[in-house]
Amino acid sequence: MSDKNNNNKKPSLSAGGLAIGLCLGVAVGTALWNLTGNFVWFACGISIGLCLGLAFGYEKDDGNGEDNDSADGNDK
Repeated sequence: MSDKNNNNKKPSLSAGGLAIGLCLGVAVGTALWNLTGNFVWFACGISIGLCLGLAFGYEKDDGNGEDNDSADGNDK
């Protein structure tokens, strides 16, 4: 019964990845705004950062119910 519940588990969204993406977007948007003098680049940078944040924010699940945070692939 637990296998059935694990298959229907939705990926979770972490706030850390979203914050990193938004910070990158604000930084890129501010840089392009200062270089070009056009405020539109700031808004584009924030929207790109939001998309990156959503991509970075989803936690990957390796199938056994634990997050795979190990950089070298050697888990406990």
